[in-house]
Amino acid sequence: MPIKVKVLGNFDITEKYFNTALHVTDIPKIEKIAEKAVKKFADATPKDSDVTAESWGYEIIQNGKEFSLIFTNSNVKNGVNIALIIDSGHATPDGKWVRGEKYLDKTTEEVYNDILNETWEELKNL
Repeated sequence: MPIKVKVLGNFDITEKYFNTALHVTDIPKIEKIAEKAVKKFADATPKDSDVTAESWGYEIIQNGKEFSLIFTNSNVKNGVNIALIIDSGHATPDGKWVRGEKYLDKTTEEVYNDILNETWEELKNL
């Protein structure tokens, strides 16, 4: 016994919603999110870390309708990003191990959730 499906109407409203959603985000909104995130990274960075807390920044790359938001830390010494070794730990020149502070995972999760929540609020208002 075959199954027959009959659809009435069309997808005009759905297509309009998705097309509008594609154009909701713009550079100023992304910059606002990025600046909040940079502050969170700076606040979470251990204060005795030289200039690492002050070295957070971001870069926005636009490729057509796509945006990429990249967080950076410019405190690099001898090719080593200091923010990363503060987070994961490192050896000293005399062979001792400095345990990592593990501050990036929690902060990255907070920033990610902030982005999701902000995006959800925008989509709910369409």
